[in-house]
Amino acid sequence: MTTDLLMVSPDLEVRQATKIMTGKGVGSLLVYENDKVVGIVTERDLLRSCRIEGEARVGDVMKVDPVISSPNASVMEIANVMKENWERHAIVVEESLPAGVISIRDVAESIVQGKAKSRASEIMRRPVYKVTPDSLLETARTLMSTENIGYLPVVDSRTVLGSVEEREILAVVSI
Repeated sequence: MTTDLLMVSPDLEVRQATKIMTGKGVGSLLVYENDKVVGIVTERDLLRSCRIEGEARVGDVMKVDPVISSPNASVMEIANVMKENWERHAIVVEESLPAGVISIRDVAESIVQGKAKSRASEIMRRPVYKVTPDSLLETARTLMSTENIGYLPVVDSRTVLGSVEEREILAVVSI
């Protein structure tokens, strides 16, 4: 449980909220008014509320070392690699290209359901939405917002090159 809660006013501007989230490395802020919590704002909420102006590209902010999994890796193997690397997502790769994406939520649900020995291919999410390094960040933001996802593999025609998630896009907004 986190006890160092970050609270903001309901009239805080989106850009300021992104600065707080990215600066503190958190995924949500409590909205506090008149000595009462009235809501919560998440990275996903902010991603839907902003636009990326200009020509910023995915390749400018993508991570180049995403967690990669084979379809046969167990849920616990994936959980351990995510934990070691402080990552919230893994890309399941077949023949050098993304076949699915697994989030930390998918891992947690599998463990709670007693399916820790399940294979990546059994819990991965499809379809896999992806972008290239040359894609505009606004394109990635729009795709994430439309499909309600927080993570995209970055690919070329032959292989996985990296990944981009909400946090990297919001960091650009906060500048």
